[in-house]
Amino acid sequence: MSSWQFVLRGLAHHWRINLAVALGVAATTAVLVGALLVGDSVRGSLRGLTLDRLGKIDALLIAEHYFREQIVADLVTHEPFTSRFQQAEPALIFPRGTVEFSGSTKVRRASQVLVVGCRDTFWSFDVREIRPLKMPRVDEVVLNQALASDLGVQIGEQVVIRLPQVNEIPAESPLGEKEDRIRGITELKVVSIVPTKGLGRFSLTPSQSAPRTAFLSLETLQEPLDIEGKANAILVSGNPQQPLPSQTICDELSTWLDLTFADYGFNIRRVTQTFPREDPATEEIIFDYFSFTSDKMVIEDRAAHIADKAFKQLGGIPTFTYLANALVKLDEGGNEIGVTVPYSTVASIDIARKSDPSQERATSLNASFSENGIGLNRWTADQLQAQVGDSIRLYYFEPETTHGRPQERHAEFVVETIIPFTEPSKPLQQTRIRSLQIAQPGQTTRISHLK
Repeated sequence: MSSWQFVLRGLAHHWRINLAVALGVAATTAVLVGALLVGDSVRGSLRGLTLDRLGKIDALLIAEHYFREQIVADLVTHEPFTSRFQQAEPALIFPRGTVEFSGSTKVRRASQVLVVGCRDTFWSFDVREIRPLKMPRVDEVVLNQALASDLGVQIGEQVVIRLPQVNEIPAESPLGEKEDRIRGITELKVVSIVPTKGLGRFSLTPSQSAPRTAFLSLETLQEPLDIEGKANAILVSGNPQQPLPSQTICDELSTWLDLTFADYGFNIRRVTQTFPREDPATEEIIFDYFSFTSDKMVIEDRAAHIADKAFKQLGGIPTFTYLANALVKLDEGGNEIGVTVPYSTVASIDIARKSDPSQERATSLNASFSENGIGLNRWTADQLQAQVGDSIRLYYFEPETTHGRPQERHAEFVVETIIPFTEPSKPLQQTRIRSLQIAQPGQTTRISHLK
């Protein structure tokens, strides 16, 4: 018997078992092939929806804070941009808005609405050439069909849009705003309803479900949010004559932005206080320094490192300022005595940098603090009847808490120095003028009054 005859007779003898195995293999193959086909179809569908909702937008920048619209105007005139990209538009994008419509019978609300503030040229990004029948002007809004259907609103009716307020200090912080966290934009007239396709489907998250989107003019959002002339997003389309911009080119695009300190949420200014002398041409300088601060509660580590490096030659001193609930004097047994000084400003500074002679004007402190040392100005020391060597208890709220519940803590310090106030060279008279100058790039503010 040959080998082939042996195999064939074996298959014929066990035909029932072999048939079951063949059917199992066929079923498994069908399932795997079907899953691959469905997965590829879903992937292709999501890709098609994503490209459809983005239109010609090839790059998108969204910042955590607001920046000047002028940045975009300067960007489009930059030579590298004009050779690789075609268009750039500023925008205000809020992904968690709420739209409310008061109908004839009840009030309807839609949450998690993408609210877009844009110019009319935003719609030139649409490859389907979808346009609103009427572009929104001040106090007007355009809704996509998905949002209009959910609210049951028609053209000519009015809606209210509510947006979360962007606060520099988080609401969870004891120093943050607990109220007025939502800004409402009322009496917005619906002037057009666009189909939920193309840019009418514009969204920042890929999904097969239809997004709900509202479109307003930039001015309509800027005024109630008190951010005139500012945006938080830049939409960019590539040059159709060039290949699609790569990740490297998109990263390089951010380096072409002409940003200022204010665009990053920082503020640098020169603060000078002087008293005039007998000779009007000369003035006595009381203090003269540069201040670098952030709109947020603290400066980010990266920014603080750069600022420290930039101000190193000028004797920059890092400072953290916080609000104390109370200062209380303690006796030798650790019991609270005397007068309480409420709501004091407490500043933590690097006293070690005072050793540099070039920084003599940086601080009037003449001692280095120990780990639990504290310095009081003369007024605070007089109020507490405190002397060098006395113990002070400082009450404060934790900067960050859970669910906004304030947690008060306290720490004890030993008074190691009492800081005197700066005294003028001559007693002040009613006719002498005290002036405070705060100089910022491009402007000088001078405040003068009689002392």
